[in-house]
Amino acid sequence: MSKSVLVVSTVETREQIIKAGGSQPWVLSLRNAGQCAYLVCTRSRKATNAPEVHGAAFLVGRVCAIEPTPLHHARRFIVRISEYALLESQRAVWTSRTSPLCYVADLADLQINQAELDWQPAPSHDTTVRWPGASSDREAGPLTLEAAKEALAKTFGVSPDNVEIVIRA
Repeated sequence: MSKSVLVVSTVETREQIIKAGGSQPWVLSLRNAGQCAYLVCTRSRKATNAPEVHGAAFLVGRVCAIEPTPLHHARRFIVRISEYALLESQRAVWTSRTSPLCYVADLADLQINQAELDWQPAPSHDTTVRWPGASSDREAGPLTLEAAKEALAKTFGVSPDNVEIVIRA
């Protein structure tokens, strides 16, 4: 059975998630997370002064991208959302797990009724990729394979020699 929902236990506030256009910084499987249509944020017990109880789902987002996070180590990702719905229920959907994220098959598995969600557009976020030395899109010029390898190596914390790029036409 495929899993279409990524559930995270986070200290981030609603406002932080909405402003960032997603939740971060997660160490996750790109293969598994890339199949998810929804992100469900639940309250972590590590959050101080949070209005939600531990484990309560407080935000559902429609996943639009998973990108390396600009704020932390290169192996962590931000799960971007295009829309979000705030949840007011204090019902805990997060059960005790050792990992701060898990995957479930459907929103209904968390007793979240998709038809009742009031979707709001998430603020747009800049996903423009700029490579080293480019201060603007106009100055960037065409992207070379070497520049792409260097940028990818820096993003993922590896040597450019370990980056392979395949172009199929």
